[in-house]
Amino acid sequence: MSASDMCRVEELLADDALWGLDEVSRSELERELGCLEQDSDPSWEQAAAIATIALQRSEYAPPPQSLIDSLRAAAPLPTEGPASTRRMSATNTLLMAALLMLGVAVFWDALTRRADPVVVEPAALRQTLLSAGNASVWNWSGATFEGDVVWDGGKQQGAMRFRGLPVNDPAVRQYQLWIFDGERSDAYPVDGGVFDISSASGEAVISIDPKIVVHDAKAFVVTVEAPGGVVVSDRSQVVGQAKPQ
Repeated sequence: MSASDMCRVEELLADDALWGLDEVSRSELERELGCLEQDSDPSWEQAAAIATIALQRSEYAPPPQSLIDSLRAAAPLPTEGPASTRRMSATNTLLMAALLMLGVAVFWDALTRRADPVVVEPAALRQTLLSAGNASVWNWSGATFEGDVVWDGGKQQGAMRFRGLPVNDPAVRQYQLWIFDGERSDAYPVDGGVFDISSASGEAVISIDPKIVVHDAKAFVVTVEAPGGVVVSDRSQVVGQAKPQ
């Protein structure tokens, strides 16, 4: 059988595994396999299954190692026989290995990209930053409430503590934090996230959520804005600010 005939057999096997064959193509495949005295190779179906799962990774969890090992073990190995048969078996082996690597690589990418971040309670985050010793602590000033800001520029993490900040109705207004960066224009402070105060008693601790990197924090300002916050505040309702002492 010529090299072009072999390519046609492999093409038909791949089409059969991925899409299925019509009656004419299936008859052609059976005829060609008969010439090779070989049954339809299940490795193509195994390879197609790996590729399909990899490409639909948003719907599947990463496969267990036991499954990967069993698929690798099931990959056909070149055996003694006619040269054409050995060639096709070797080709399928390489295809299986390539698709297996594709599946593993894509699943790993999906795992690292989609892994849920560890959620840390704001109060615990604040304490962790304080304990690490690299964060700055600035008290709120010019406000009717008490509290402070803890900020670690290296980690780009921080938390705000409030006591006495009025409760807000999220459907009417929300609080929004602005971080003034020494390397940016004061006209465009960094959005530090919107937040709500749900209780008039006790202490509220809110995590800081900077939308872009803050290079040199020099002030934290809280304003009152429309629900969802704004891109640029007119700062007409500043309720408090924190600056280095």
